[in-house]
Amino acid sequence: MKKVHLTISIRVEADTKLESLSDTIQELEQQTDYQIGSTENVKVLDTEILKTEPFNTKHT
Repeated sequence: MKKVHLTISIRVEADTKLESLSDTIQELEQQTDYQIGSTENVKVLDTEILKTEPFNTKHT
């Protein structure tokens, strides 16, 4: 049986009055629950929150 590694990305939008991205990420880590569980054939190796910079989006 072969093994493959997959990367899953979950994108969220945070409405915040906090001044810094680090503070917003800290709020997310402390107050948001998320879980990606393993199955018999799929083993979750790691989860982490990656820091990103704000970007412009056009809402139509």
